[in-house]
Amino acid sequence: MEKACKDNLSFQCLSGGAAPGHSKFAAFVSGMGDIVADVFQTIMLVCDEMGPVGYTH
Repeated sequence: MEKACKDNLSFQCLSGGAAPGHSKFAAFVSGMGDIVADVFQTIMLVCDEMGPVGYTH
């Protein structure tokens, strides 16, 4: 995500032009507690419904 915030226009728009480093992402995720697993699971389910996300079945 750190690289994407620097190189990917979509990520740049979502981050408001910020390019946080890996330690900022880690602090954000660790500060979320147990909810991060639910959020990640929901994101993965939505991606799966949308089609291939770089993996094969």
